[in-house]
Amino acid sequence: MFIGTRQSPINIDTKYTSILTDRTVSIDGRNVSPVTLSYDASNLKITDNFIAGATLRSDEEVREYTSVNTHFHAPSEHTIDGVQADLESHTVFARQGRTYADYIVLSVMWVHENDAKNDSYLEAINAGGLTSTPSTQSISNVPFKDFYGWASPKEKYTYVGSLTTPNCTENVEWFVVKEKRKINSAQLLEYTSKWAGNSGFASGKGNNRILRPLGARQVHLTHGEKIDKWELASIVLFCLLGLLLFVLSGMIYYKFVYKRNKNQSNKVSPT
Repeated sequence: MFIGTRQSPINIDTKYTSILTDRTVSIDGRNVSPVTLSYDASNLKITDNFIAGATLRSDEEVREYTSVNTHFHAPSEHTIDGVQADLESHTVFARQGRTYADYIVLSVMWVHENDAKNDSYLEAINAGGLTSTPSTQSISNVPFKDFYGWASPKEKYTYVGSLTTPNCTENVEWFVVKEKRKINSAQLLEYTSKWAGNSGFASGKGNNRILRPLGARQVHLTHGEKIDKWELASIVLFCLLGLLLFVLSGMIYYKFVYKRNKNQSNKVSPT
């Protein structure tokens, strides 16, 4: 049992989230190939480092992080307004050169849809190729750049929590992508079949950790690299106001200065 006041996962109640404008994260995927996919009784994990980098920006500083691993949970660990997704990936990033744990985690969720096309990212990972535990396989041409390029500008829920696997280290900054991807039955089975019925882990229901209380923590919504629609509207309005002031000042100059000077010059008697 891991005791703490800032544990993960949590239910994200969207009614109580607030907009965060001074803190964003951007993710840069790297098409590293090949990489190793490992499978055991509780984990399905890409163990290679450096498949992605993350930049955390705030008003105070800019922090750089490097990926440590990517792993999967079926069903999802986080819930949104009490609704659980069918699959969730966690990419764990560590800040380099620190003498203490400093992590951020990017969460992406999938929801089942019968007629969904194959997800190209999951297709390249080929989780169905691992059927015995423990086992590993080498996988190539995983589109990390496209996957993280998709996730980077999306709206994200962010809060301070913990890792969800032992030792469940706290003070982890989570970024949960708001938009969910689609997964069809065949691809979902590649994940659920690995833990369904395994009474030795999560009572045979999956490899997800149970929800933890939010407590006094606050969940925010951040926009990554995307300009918020209200911020964009403010920029456009500011430009229009500037143009309007320029036109008005020109009209005022013409009416009160230029015409006055012209009239005065017409009244001057020739010598």
